[in-house]
Amino acid sequence: MKLQLGIYQNSSTNWSIYYLRRLATMTHIFVSYSRKDSETVDHIVGRLKRDGLDIWLDRGAIKGGDLWRKEIVEAIDNASACLLMVSPNSVASKNVRKEIDLADGADKDLVPMLLAPVEIPAELRHQLAGIQWIEYYRDPEVKYAELVEVLHARKPKPTVTEPETTREVETVIKGLDLSKFTPEKEEQLLNLIAVFTGTQRADLKVTKRRSGSVHIFVNMPADAAYRLKTAALNRDLRLINYGIEALRLTGDRHFIFLKTGRIAPRKPDKPGGGGSISGLTRMIVLFLSFLTITVGLLIASKFISSRFATETPTVTSTFTPTITKTPTITPISTIVFSAIPPPPEYTLTVNANCRKGPGSSYNRDTAIPLGENVEMLGRNSTTTWIYIRWYEQKFNQQWECWVPLIDEYNRPTGQTTIDLQKLKVLQLDQDFEPPNITANANPTSIYPPLCGGPFQTTVTAVITDNYGVMPSSVILWYQENGEYGTTGLRSKPMHYKEEGDPYIAVLNIQQDSLPVPPPPYGPNILKWWVEAQDPAGNLSKSNEQRVSINDSCP
Repeated sequence: MKLQLGIYQNSSTNWSIYYLRRLATMTHIFVSYSRKDSETVDHIVGRLKRDGLDIWLDRGAIKGGDLWRKEIVEAIDNASACLLMVSPNSVASKNVRKEIDLADGADKDLVPMLLAPVEIPAELRHQLAGIQWIEYYRDPEVKYAELVEVLHARKPKPTVTEPETTREVETVIKGLDLSKFTPEKEEQLLNLIAVFTGTQRADLKVTKRRSGSVHIFVNMPADAAYRLKTAALNRDLRLINYGIEALRLTGDRHFIFLKTGRIAPRKPDKPGGGGSISGLTRMIVLFLSFLTITVGLLIASKFISSRFATETPTVTSTFTPTITKTPTITPISTIVFSAIPPPPEYTLTVNANCRKGPGSSYNRDTAIPLGENVEMLGRNSTTTWIYIRWYEQKFNQQWECWVPLIDEYNRPTGQTTIDLQKLKVLQLDQDFEPPNITANANPTSIYPPLCGGPFQTTVTAVITDNYGVMPSSVILWYQENGEYGTTGLRSKPMHYKEEGDPYIAVLNIQQDSLPVPPPPYGPNILKWWVEAQDPAGNLSKSNEQRVSINDSCP
């Protein structure tokens, strides 16, 4: 990795920032995978790194309701190729599908590798059509060698170039005539982008405009461009309320549609860009042209008949064209381009936990201190939780999560001036993925109390899920000599628990939690596993493991 000392000079002030930056080489491979396949993926990635490939692997999971991070968007945009770890887990993941859409939209080479047999869903067949597949599961060693060859072939020549300091972003403002995009409207758009991305207004410049739906091309610092693209993926309401329908970075093949977060081509605007008035005008012109041709043909017919007719036939009638109604063009109202008022605010009067769903069984995203103002985006059907957006200025981070109106201590969490019943009722995306459980016991061999120990084993389980798990559903099962037993696993109180905090249970011979095997029969084997259920009712079970219960001292 090569570093360069750089200087950023603000164009409107006289201060500078000195910083170290990595020179862009565009040689890294972006890996898209499901966290449930981490063990296999980590093994493959480790070998790829040892074979001289620069791998970009995201270690943080994007769970349901989480926001996309700029680092992922930027890593895909700057990748030389994208390696897709295809498995039943990954094709079922919305985030993997979105990463594939992003890579395809940015015109990146896709290298799909099958970790296991799988039926490709319809949503991915278009992106993956006609691409060479590497069936790793059939022969891992042979197929790994094939993968290395394919990735090295897609690796650009190792030339170090300056990273792009600016990028051009194309924004689409639907329903606005280009003639109505006044300098004032342009300034409103640039001010919005400046505030949104934390960029100096002087560093933003409109480079060109295009009619139809108004296309505005804005040149800006590269970091600001990636922030804007990430905000579009996160369907940021500030951009939607301003009238931006879609956007893309210049060079991308596809647009990101803000209302849905979908990545796809955009239908071409109708030529002319004049809207419905120009369409009516074309209809009138066609009608008059047809009428003129008809009248001309009738007059020509009359002239030919009179010129070559015999004396007997006489034309007694004449054709007099009459237009009984003159089409008129009536003014059609145009859409006024103006900012929609921001969402209503909620002021917290206590410290409040913000969760992934409307209930205390959902994982906590963050804690919001009292006195903070948050934006209300919706509510649940019973109006007991509100879905909010909070801008955490200290860490320059945005959160969207659920806050209760009454907390676990039966206190109102905040106050507002609006009727909460007027908020939109929101539903969570349907959750089909069960919890992921990683569990182990330590030690794996225990002894009766008379031996002085160790006479207990501690089972530790880390459980992750899109929205969290129900604590009462986290159960340790064990079986000895055909007899089953259960015990609960404890963790932090729910209002303090973070995702990834472990659940713990202790199996103790001394307290008669486990029977001591009778001496004649030798050591017993204790089988155990952990079960957990998420709020959507998906049940998961860890792998079965064993602990030896010895009948004699070591």
